[in-house]
Amino acid sequence: MSTLRLPLMPKTVAMRLYLACALIGIAALTIMVASVHYTNNARLAVQDFQMEALRGVQNAADLSMLLERHRRIIESAPVVMDREQIDRDRRLSELIITSIGSLMEEAPKESRAIIREELPTFVVRARRVLYLAANYAQQGAVDEAMSYSLSASRIERAITAYRNASVEAAERDVALVSSSGERLTSWVLGATLAIGMVLLPAVWLLAGTVRRLRTIARTMLNLARNDIGPAPRLTNDDDEVGDMARAVGVFRAHAMQLMEQRSALEELNLRFDIALGNMSHGLSMFDGNGRLVVSNGRYREIYGLSPELTLPGTPLVDILAYYCAHGAVSEDAVAACPNAAVAEIKNRIGTSGFTETRRLHEGRIIEVTYRPIDGGGWVDVHEDITEKKMVEERISRLAREDTLTGVANRHAFHEALNIKLSQDRAGAGFAVHWIDLDRFKEVNDDHGHPVGDALLSAVARRITGTVRGTDFVARLGGDEFAVIQSAVGSCEDAEPVARRLIEVLSVPFDILGTTVSIGASIGIAICRADCPRDPELLLHNADIALYEAKAAGRGKHVVFRPEIEAVLRDRRSLENDLRHALARQQFELHYQPIVDLVSGEVKCCEALLRWKHPERGNVSPAVFIPLAEELGLITDIGGWVLDTAIREATNWPSNVGVAVNLSASQFAAGNLPVLAERSLTRWGLPPSRLELEVTETLLLEDQPATHGALLSLRSMGVGIALDDFGTGYASLSYLRSFPFDKIKIDQTFVRELPERPECLAIVTAICEMARMLGIRTVAEGVETTEHVEWVRRAGCSELQGFLFSRPVPAAELPRVLEGLAEKVRLAA
Repeated sequence: MSTLRLPLMPKTVAMRLYLACALIGIAALTIMVASVHYTNNARLAVQDFQMEALRGVQNAADLSMLLERHRRIIESAPVVMDREQIDRDRRLSELIITSIGSLMEEAPKESRAIIREELPTFVVRARRVLYLAANYAQQGAVDEAMSYSLSASRIERAITAYRNASVEAAERDVALVSSSGERLTSWVLGATLAIGMVLLPAVWLLAGTVRRLRTIARTMLNLARNDIGPAPRLTNDDDEVGDMARAVGVFRAHAMQLMEQRSALEELNLRFDIALGNMSHGLSMFDGNGRLVVSNGRYREIYGLSPELTLPGTPLVDILAYYCAHGAVSEDAVAACPNAAVAEIKNRIGTSGFTETRRLHEGRIIEVTYRPIDGGGWVDVHEDITEKKMVEERISRLAREDTLTGVANRHAFHEALNIKLSQDRAGAGFAVHWIDLDRFKEVNDDHGHPVGDALLSAVARRITGTVRGTDFVARLGGDEFAVIQSAVGSCEDAEPVARRLIEVLSVPFDILGTTVSIGASIGIAICRADCPRDPELLLHNADIALYEAKAAGRGKHVVFRPEIEAVLRDRRSLENDLRHALARQQFELHYQPIVDLVSGEVKCCEALLRWKHPERGNVSPAVFIPLAEELGLITDIGGWVLDTAIREATNWPSNVGVAVNLSASQFAAGNLPVLAERSLTRWGLPPSRLELEVTETLLLEDQPATHGALLSLRSMGVGIALDDFGTGYASLSYLRSFPFDKIKIDQTFVRELPERPECLAIVTAICEMARMLGIRTVAEGVETTEHVEWVRRAGCSELQGFLFSRPVPAAELPRVLEGLAEKVRLAA
């Protein structure tokens, strides 16, 4: 079989070898030329990638970083209270803005146009936030920061678009590089088949280069898909592929940073959504066209809005119509022109906003605060203040109402009085009734505070039910009440009301199962057209009238007259002097003998208190004794009287005792037996020479403490006498409840013995009863011999009166005692 030969095939081996070498050379040259060509294409692709894709990515990354840094500065400005820090932030903000402007020039026209359009608004809002924060307008800075965030978000979207465009360009370049590598591989494989093993090293080297390029391409594609995988391990290669690998590494680092920033932004947005959703107040934002931008769940809950009414872009007119249906906005205004209602809100917002209150149909109260934002929109905050309003109303009511009785308190009374004075200028006139309860303290002490409090409430109800609806009732404190009576021109208009009040309050009360009796004293001040419009003067006059009513014996009413004030001043001066009389040693004791009708001997002398005033002279006991009891001084004065009488009695004959009157206050103090025993021991007077006189009024209270004290004194050997017998309420019951040593028949019976036979019958009955009980009797007020004859006939044991002696000081008593027996003999 012959060998197949090509037409130009050299015939010689050498030629063939030369031809083979030539062919290999041509093939090698062809491979070299092809490699150079496609290598140049790859280099150009790399350069294009570096110049365009990476530059765009780098630019976008730098812009994103600058923007994010700027946002951190601006959005944190409202909470920065350091002015120097804000000044540093302002300078840094301006540098960042300048850098953003410089980088923006390298961006594509489309992205650059968007950024340029938004950048002025972005800059102005940033500067306004810093300005407001620097001036401590924190709320305004927060509101402006929200507007700034909207501008920043729009710029950020433009930068994101810029980055995405750069990534797409990078993908195209990578595709070009990959395509070039694949064509180069085809050439190398074709040449390898031609030249065999000669081109295997080149093919091997080319395959390695292709693998490196594919590694870079896969990395770029993964980055384009936001898949941050491991970095290509080609950055140490000192060639074009190494340059590409290093460029890809830079791109990957920027991509990772951008992803971290995006993650932080998403987390920030999530926190914002959480904060918005967990606000205790409702919040909604509307744009300049009156469309909803954002709202939170509390806003929807307050008004019961459906999800469709809270979608972004919902017109405010639709929401207002819903409000209208639920009673939050005037239905007629919204139904007539919803757009006008929106325009009214915009007009009222102005530049500073406003606050209004809405009352929903179910009774809830919503306070809405509007604040303007850039672009003609606004943010409104909705707070349910129903409970707050209820608390405020309750506090206001409590501040004006007496919590115990439910009527007005002192503060509300003064307000009402001032209003009455300002309104009553036409001359209709009114009266102030100042009411003080009589014997309330005794009820409180005897039955406890629960009964006392319930009694005050019952008193308030009776007063309110007695006066007219146009009159004003208040509790001034303690047991004092007041009534402002309208339309009072004279005393004849005011006094009937006072009489009715006293009558009503004197009726016994059934309080917590206990029957209690009190009374009332009323002072009245009348304000006529010609009276001064001075509330303090009016109350002063009512107080003076009340004081006079109490001094008149309680259960009375007194209308203020100018002359009363002079009497009151004198009375108060007397009170002040009485408070110091004991310390100034102005008191002294006078003694009136009590003689035995049969023997004529002086049995004892009654100690009678006298007050010798340095200016007023001798003040009557009928004046100062009740005053001392009212002022609470009688306990100390009574203790002095007891001690002094015991001391002075030690200077008398041993058969003459001393009688001392006791008051209810001395028993209430609880130490009367101790004081008596101490004085008796101190001065050495036998207890049998001491006689203590008590009145029926004291026994009327039937206090266990009083009964116990009398028994203790009786056990000591002290005599107990019942004074003013026959004038009380139930005299005979006292004789049954306590074994008295002596009964003193009141002088009113003795003086009328000659004229009134019934008085003789009464005195005779008392003496006979006392004789049967073994009790001695004393006739008081014996002034004539005729009186002596009558009381002798009635059966009295002892006598006391002016016939024998007037009360005399202790120094004169010995002289009186010497001549007293003769007087008794002559009178008998």
